[in-house]
Amino acid sequence: MKAHEVPADEGFLEGYQRGAYAVDEKGQYRIVATSGWHAETAATAAALEEQDRAIQAAFEQVRAGRRSPLAYHIARRLLTPSLLASYAGVSRLRVAGHLRPFGFRRTPLWLAQRYAECLQMSLNDLVRLPEKPESLL
Repeated sequence: MKAHEVPADEGFLEGYQRGAYAVDEKGQYRIVATSGWHAETAATAAALEEQDRAIQAAFEQVRAGRRSPLAYHIARRLLTPSLLASYAGVSRLRVAGHLRPFGFRRTPLWLAQRYAECLQMSLNDLVRLPEKPESLL
């Protein structure tokens, strides 16, 4: 794309700009400031809508008693159980066990505190489900 053709459509950057590579008049690549473009905005919106659905589904599963609050908080932080296991320094199977209500109730205090730290929340917030799910949109 040529430097003068770089789009500057409104998007998720909300007044900020980011760099995009473009070819200048001399045929050299350079970084050009852009506030986004329609295709990028549409792709980001679709990804956020999908994540919102995943957060809502996790919330409903916890409310129905099929999952522990940990499952909701993992989805809310846009993580996976594998990532949380890596951050907390425990096995994926251990995290998977704590996604079930019975397993979560048996989580050792030190590990619950580590989960809370990894999810950047208090231990009290970790064991509770909010009244309504958070939305990314």
